[in-house]
Amino acid sequence: MMLKLALWVGMMSVAAAVSAEEKPAAYHVSPMIQKDVDPVPGFMAVSTEATISGMEDALNDSFMPLVTAAQEAGVHFMGGPIFIYDGAMGDPDQPFTLTTGFPVAPGTEAVDGAVIEELPEARVASVYYTGPIEHLKEAYEALFPALFAAGLRPSGVSREVYLHWVDEDSPNNIIEVQAVLAE
Repeated sequence: MMLKLALWVGMMSVAAAVSAEEKPAAYHVSPMIQKDVDPVPGFMAVSTEATISGMEDALNDSFMPLVTAAQEAGVHFMGGPIFIYDGAMGDPDQPFTLTTGFPVAPGTEAVDGAVIEELPEARVASVYYTGPIEHLKEAYEALFPALFAAGLRPSGVSREVYLHWVDEDSPNNIIEVQAVLAE
């Protein structure tokens, strides 16, 4: 009996070591692609000045109130949130304009503090990120070197299109990170 227990414990130790080495990454970033993105005719959004280091505060002060107001007003979103970073260049303390919002149906009325505008079409370089939010920076770290290596120029505007969201720790979140290209 003791030998069987010792063998079982030994096998479990080997299995744990092998599975730790073969365990898939907590996130995945796709190769970069270029594509044309259609306009979003109804984009209900709020804008604020933000910094990368102050993102949590910016989202709590602008995006979360938008979500709450839209829910209270019974607004139906036609897709997941889109975050637009205008002028964010990677410096954690450099101010930029953060616009956050949702696609909405034609005829939707804007909630207090929000506007409904058309999100224009764009030519983008993008990657698809799957995983928890803590590793999202890896998508940017893959996108921009690939973009430059392909001879493309970013416009200074990037977007995060939330295609599937579970929670901030989920390995099943899917986010498309887009760099709008300069013409």
